[in-house]
Amino acid sequence: MAILPKSDVSSRARWSLIVILCGFVLYFIVYVVFRHAAFDTAGYDLGNVSQSMWNTLRGKPLAMTTMEDVSSRWALHFEPILLLFVPMYAAFPSPVMLTVLQVLVVAAGAVPVFWLAWDLLGSDWAGVLYAAVYLMYPALQAAVVFDFHAVTLAATFLAFALWALLQKRYIAFGVAAVLAMSCKEDMPLLVFTMGLYILVVQRQWRVGVVTLVVSLVWFVVANFVIIPAHSPIGENIHIVRYGELGDSMGEVIVTVLTHPLRVLAVAFESSRLPYWVLLTMPVAFTSFLDPLAFFMALPSLAINTLSSNPATYTPDVFHYTAPIVPFIVVASISGVACLSRRLGKGDDKLRSVWRNRLLIIVVGASLAYHLMAGYTPLRLGFRWPTPDAHDVLAEQMLDRIPPQTSVSAANSLVPRLANRSQIYTFPKIENAEYVAVDTQSSYFPFGDREELCAAARRLVTESEYGAVFFSDGLLLLRRGVSDEVEVSPTAICGESP
Repeated sequence: MAILPKSDVSSRARWSLIVILCGFVLYFIVYVVFRHAAFDTAGYDLGNVSQSMWNTLRGKPLAMTTMEDVSSRWALHFEPILLLFVPMYAAFPSPVMLTVLQVLVVAAGAVPVFWLAWDLLGSDWAGVLYAAVYLMYPALQAAVVFDFHAVTLAATFLAFALWALLQKRYIAFGVAAVLAMSCKEDMPLLVFTMGLYILVVQRQWRVGVVTLVVSLVWFVVANFVIIPAHSPIGENIHIVRYGELGDSMGEVIVTVLTHPLRVLAVAFESSRLPYWVLLTMPVAFTSFLDPLAFFMALPSLAINTLSSNPATYTPDVFHYTAPIVPFIVVASISGVACLSRRLGKGDDKLRSVWRNRLLIIVVGASLAYHLMAGYTPLRLGFRWPTPDAHDVLAEQMLDRIPPQTSVSAANSLVPRLANRSQIYTFPKIENAEYVAVDTQSSYFPFGDREELCAAARRLVTESEYGAVFFSDGLLLLRRGVSDEVEVSPTAICGESP
């Protein structure tokens, strides 16, 4: 599939698109590399995925030990697309490879956005502008820099699926849809709504029915067979986020289908209202001009807003909104195209005038929102992730841990140690020979920093571990040895960074 499917695109537009793609790729590859160097990556989830890839190469498909009672990545999510990346991890066995791969895949999503804007708006420069708007979307950039998640890759496959759907290229749609469903267990629901669009709006009965059946079967097998078979509770462990609707996935689904008012009350509760506003603000709310395209994202919108975890409805920090972005941008494109036609009243010149005016509004809103929430130097108060003296000490501490030795480590240290059969996220220790703690980094999964510090103090005073490194809140202990360095329990936690 060529980057540009027709020959009548101006060379300037063509090169502008290439420059935008290359600029995004180069910038964010450098960004994620520096972020990892500054210990801003985490065991949840970059370390989890890295270890599962490493174990897959050694005959233990997607096995992981980082989390309590979890022994397989499929206990958390059904992401078979990860298996496609195993050969690349064999060639470059580093968590950095995953984050770089994520940047490359996400950048490719701008291509179908360009195609659609060019086709629906009748302007290759509209395609260039919308490709830029897509890649500047803070929710998408947040997913790119927030470690690695297979669901972030789904944004690109969904963008291709939407392009193929609206162009009625159903073989291409099928390929993109399968890839999207491979990224997470709830992605089949988005493909299901696209199947409804094919069936009801496009009236392509055979394609629509096949899409509905395949996506529904995929969803049921993933969520009611595969994940429960690997989960320590026999259920998707994330279902606890939906306790207001039920105690199991079956109960939650029944509630969603039979109590719509109760569902709406939760989804539009006051703490969630900003999410609905912020979603489409970067395109000046023009997504609502095509409600059919926008509401194809309804399953993911519901999953995010019905959750009790605020991270799922915080669009510009975490990865949960990434699969929704293609629907927002595509709905904006088709909505602007429809409104400009109506305002043009059959006059092509007047239609072009209104199209350009609306494009200026969309691009202006995108830039304004990016100033507040983007991940480039355009953002007000932007800070580049830069390793400091503390990070240098952390590297020195980790260098003292032999390869393949079992380790329990702080969340921020796990990605550096993930290529081993036994790596645990502190406070999970199990049979670890070494325990590496950083009291100056993120305290997650502890409730607060004091809990982290208390656990570190207990290790020093009440365990069989001896301290072999201690500096600037960094503590390395080894099982069954005497202290090599003196550690005062009161000195373990200094000032928070």
